[in-house]
Amino acid sequence: MKIPKSIRIAGHDVRVRQVKSIQKNTFLGEADHVTNTIYIAQNCHNKKVAKDQIIDTLLHEILHHLDDKLKIGLGEKKVTLLSAGLFQVLSDNNIDFRKKRG
Repeated sequence: MKIPKSIRIAGHDVRVRQVKSIQKNTFLGEADHVTNTIYIAQNCHNKKVAKDQIIDTLLHEILHHLDDKLKIGLGEKKVTLLSAGLFQVLSDNNIDFRKKRG
């Protein structure tokens, strides 16, 4: 999967930025609700982040934006569990929601 440069979440345009690292190299991602930006780390603990982990992190940060915009009240633990579960289901079943052309 190619990481998009922007996505729409709950009616808002959210930029997606891949950065070298986040917050002293300890986080994989960050959702900035003020600037509508998702940051995805390419490195963590001085190691390259695996492609699957980058995709999982993007899904995690999307859930944080949904939680914020829709006022769901999930919290970090629930966002982590939901993103891991959704990532597994989508990956293991090759689910692609894009419209097929032709």
